[in-house]
Amino acid sequence: MKIWGYRFPSVRRFKMVKKPVKRIHKDFPLLLAFNILGGILIFYCYMIGYLHTIIAADTTGFMMYMIFGVATISILLGLHRSYFFMNQMKRLNKDQPLHFPIKLDSVDPRGVLELRISSLLNYPQVCPKLLTGLGLLGTVGGILIMMKSMGGGVIGDATAAKGAMSHILAGFALALYTTLVGLFFSLWMQYMNSVLHTQSDRLIASILHKMDITK
Repeated sequence: MKIWGYRFPSVRRFKMVKKPVKRIHKDFPLLLAFNILGGILIFYCYMIGYLHTIIAADTTGFMMYMIFGVATISILLGLHRSYFFMNQMKRLNKDQPLHFPIKLDSVDPRGVLELRISSLLNYPQVCPKLLTGLGLLGTVGGILIMMKSMGGGVIGDATAAKGAMSHILAGFALALYTTLVGLFFSLWMQYMNSVLHTQSDRLIASILHKMDITK
C-alpha cells in the first residue's frame, strides 16, 4: 500500500482455523464435583438429624420419599447425559464415529442435529418442574390437613383441641418441608440443566464444524 510516496508493508491475512471445543471435557468433572458436594451436604443433614426430622414430618408416609426418589433418578440421569456428551466430544476429536445415528443429508442438517441432541434433554428439562410440582402438592396436602383439623367440633373440649393442634402443626410441617425439599432439588436440577445445555450446544457446534456444515 502506497501513501504519499511511502510504501507501507503489506498486511498479511491469517486464516482463522477453528479448533474443536475441548472445554466440554471439563464440564462433566465439574458437574460431578458439584453433585458430590451436594451429597456431602445431604449426608451432613443426616448426621445432625435434620434429614430424619424432614422425613418424620411427612404424615402421608410417601410424599417425601417420592420427592427424594425423583431427585435421585434425575441427578443420576443428568450425570449420565453429561458423561455421554463428554464421551461424544472425545470421539469427535479423535475422528471416531458417534454413538447415535444422525442423518445429515437432509434439507436442514443443522435442524436435524439440534433436534436429535436436544431430544436427550427432554427428561432432564422436566425434572425441575416435576420436583417443584411435588413440593407444591405436599404443600396443598399439608394445608388440607390443617383445614380438616380446624373443625368446629373441638370447641369446649380441651383434649380434642390439643389433638387438633397437633394435627395442625403436622400439616404445617408437611407443607413447609415438602416445599423446601422440592425447591431445593429443583434448583439443583436447574443448575445441572444449564451445564447440560452448554455441553449440547458445544457438541452441536463442534459436529457442524467437523462436517463443514455452515448452513
